[in-house]
Amino acid sequence: RIFAIVFLISIIILAIARDYQNHADGDKIALYWQGKDGRKEQYTFRELKEWSSQFANFLKSQGVKAGDRISGLLPRTPELIVTIFAAWRIGAVYQPLFTAFGPKAIE
Repeated sequence: RIFAIVFLISIIILAIARDYQNHADGDKIALYWQGKDGRKEQYTFRELKEWSSQFANFLKSQGVKAGDRISGLLPRTPELIVTIFAAWRIGAVYQPLFTAFGPKAIE
């Protein structure tokens, strides 16, 4: 079940990334998100690009470069998408960490 969820998230991220790279209208909505608390947010292609660019610049200022791996323990939020895009912008690889794979899940 975990692998199916990870696979589905990967497909969604790749679809957003494809449109993110090719979209001429930056003001179109790229991502609709609803939190577990019912809070709803939406982000345009331009906002995702600006946000991921800012985070990519921060990562570079910390010494992250192309080919490096970035690990993150993030919930499925817009920040996860931005982190992945930021890593891709500088040629780094995002490696998710999942709490489901801890000792408790293995038992």
